Amino acid sequence: MEDLDCLDDLIGHGNYTYELKGERECPVRRKAWKKGVKFEFPQGNQAMFDKEEKGIFAELKKNAAEWVTPPDTAVLLPLCMKEHVDHVLLRDAVLDAKHALHSKSKATLYLGEDQPYTGLANDRDWRVANTWLAERSSETLNYEIDSDRKASLVKKYYPSQSEESYCEGVLKRARALAREMLLSSGGVERMYRLLFV
Repeated sequence: MEDLDCLDDLIGHGNYTYELKGERECPVRRKAWKKGVKFEFPQGNQAMFDKEEKGIFAELKKNAAEWVTPPDTAVLLPLCMKEHVDHVLLRDAVLDAKHALHSKSKATLYLGEDQPYTGLANDRDWRVANTWLAERSSETLNYEIDSDRKASLVKKYYPSQSEESYCEGVLKRARALAREMLLSSGGVERMYRLLFV
């Protein structure tokens, strides 16, 4: 319901597709949690997938073939900061589907910085993410935003997510990017467009 309320306001009712696949989330699969202070989840990558995750990956890849085929389509994926295993499952399945389809895949893929993870990430988390990005061709896209307004919208549309460290992570990253771009107020959000030749 949180997603639908937000998307209806952001994009407009009837102007998007929303699917639920019903896979068990990582805590339900009893995955070990990454050690950390705030907002950590089970982490992993393809090399660490267990049998159940390999099955979820195969099913997602099959579904993703439909998502990445049409032209004039944007598919937004998580960057996978902190390697939250459920985010990695989705991102990598969609990327594999796009590669498998080659020229039949017309959709453009974007990576969004997982929030609040990017604002709560440590140096190691950034090294892993930046190494992953450096191994692929991508274009960085920065958008100026009103970070305080965004934090209030997170609280409005995602009350189940808006505990203190969530809002802290969202604001910290938006303001850090604004400083990086020498902006005096507001904030910045960053995405990455994947370039496939």
